Amino acid sequence: MRQISIIAINAFMELVRQPVFLLLFTLSPMLCVGLALFDYFGFGGTSTGPVNFDIKMVKDGALTVTLFSGLAAAVLCATSSISREIETGTALAVLSKPVGRLHFLLGKYLGIIGALSVGTYLNLISVLLASRMASDAYANFDIVGTITFLIFISLAYLAGALVNYFLHKPFVPITVGYLTIALTVGFF
Repeated sequence: MRQISIIAINAFMELVRQPVFLLLFTLSPMLCVGLALFDYFGFGGTSTGPVNFDIKMVKDGALTVTLFSGLAAAVLCATSSISREIETGTALAVLSKPVGRLHFLLGKYLGIIGALSVGTYLNLISVLLASRMASDAYANFDIVGTITFLIFISLAYLAGALVNYFLHKPFVPITVGYLTIALTVGFF
């Protein structure tokens, strides 16, 4: 069991260190929140009626962005994780030790699931924020929520850059951690 957890933690950190992971899970929450900024068609429904179609379109669009960014991240993370292990020969070295093939694959799988869970969490926070910010065609959009969201993303990137510059820590995993904290705090 210890072997699986070590392989899973290593796979998780390997995936979170990739710049495409940070880029994907920064742009997709921004796109989710950006969907709430535009007025749609005003298909009817009122704020007191059973269905407000503009808000429903924002929610559906944000969940679609979450789905496609999760699918893209799953494909990118899984292929890069396994192919890099095979290419560098690390997989052969690990499998030649007393680590079984099942333990290796299960550890890799759990690491990928952990990294995708972080990305899904970031997207779902932004989906909740977008559904809170969404308005119908006859109301003003939430500019304060949008600016707050962008400020917290900027603060996460700034904190990651400062830690990278002064403490010589890797930029991408530190920024992913700060982004998770910043979006959680910014939501409330």
